[in-house]
Amino acid sequence: MAMADPNAARPGPTERLQNLMLNDRGFVFDPLNGETFQCNATGLACLRALQAGRTADELVATLVDGWEVDATTACFDLDAFVADLRALGWYWESTELKP
Repeated sequence: MAMADPNAARPGPTERLQNLMLNDRGFVFDPLNGETFQCNATGLACLRALQAGRTADELVATLVDGWEVDATTACFDLDAFVADLRALGWYWESTELKP
């Protein structure tokens, strides 16, 4: 009998995302596999907010306030960012945000 993935129902950042090492220049290091990534200031702010337990709705509000974008654009951009995080195994489910 196949076992269900215990993480499949848990929304939000994975332990891997929680363990990422970030610096102020957007350098991202994944200590699990040694891979490195580079992100811009917006991506870095989103990663740090997710590590701190902020919700997708809180992230959208931060983007609208801090980067002067409208809610529709912020939702679209955050959905795309979270899709990338999911592909890396750093986030369990899509935000599927609506403005």
